[in-house]
Amino acid sequence: MLFYPLVKPVQRMHLMGLLLFSLLEHQILNYQCYKKIKGYFNGIYLLGFDVSRDKQNGGYAITEIEPFGAFENAGIKVGDIIIKVNDVKLKKDRNSGAIDQLIFDTTRPTTQSILIKRGDVEKLYTLTSTFREPQFKKTIKMTTDSPASVAKQN
Repeated sequence: MLFYPLVKPVQRMHLMGLLLFSLLEHQILNYQCYKKIKGYFNGIYLLGFDVSRDKQNGGYAITEIEPFGAFENAGIKVGDIIIKVNDVKLKKDRNSGAIDQLIFDTTRPTTQSILIKRGDVEKLYTLTSTFREPQFKKTIKMTTDSPASVAKQN
């Protein structure tokens, strides 16, 4: 950084802050990517739903529900609106557009308290994430000259 000594101390702090924020954001994205890859091979725990990115009626509308997931088992329907999770109103992150309260740990079962609105009626659900099998399935082929098949022949 040849220009670094020429920058005023206040500007240096600002540049260092931007660099640190950029590095931190990069690490968070790497971790999220790692979790997705790990889930592909090991399976993950999900509540089994997706929501609209646009806020309506004080929350976010459910756009998709996975079969046999916690949401379907509880009788929650597409079009219902999620108002609160664990007694916290949903807010969208300005930078990423993600709804932070809807990001759950997928490596283990978690229980969430979710306030759902259907029409004018609000109902509180306590839901536990369910395990979804890994998308990657390792298959083992037995060949005629493998140690296991040779042992069977003898």
